[in-house]
Amino acid sequence: MLNFKIQDNLNLYNIRKSLNSKGYNDIDLCYYYMSGFKKVGEPFKSDLRFDDKNASLNTIWTKDGNIQISDFGYKTGLSIAEYIKEKYNLSYFEALDKIVIDFNLDDIEPYNGRKTSINKKSPLPLGLT
Repeated sequence: MLNFKIQDNLNLYNIRKSLNSKGYNDIDLCYYYMSGFKKVGEPFKSDLRFDDKNASLNTIWTKDGNIQISDFGYKTGLSIAEYIKEKYNLSYFEALDKIVIDFNLDDIEPYNGRKTSINKKSPLPLGLT
């Protein structure tokens, strides 16, 4: 028998709502988690890949007002949570936990509780697993 833990409010929509209530949005997440990010629509070198010699990572606004991330040498169409998942070698829920803990979103209960271990995981460039 499988045992699943479900956090009703742990999803990207609720995280964005909580961030907005504190004056943050997707752009703040990009500045925080993407080392080369300057502004939406301006390509920069990807920190998902250690061999990126060209500015192959870009961000765009979606119709619903969120940021979509594309690394043209790796994956396109990523949400900020999916980007964090890839960058820090986390599961999707660990990536959501990372946002909740890093931005101190007290109104959302993390999937794994308020552990700090996910904050200590360093980026793992692709190909170095």
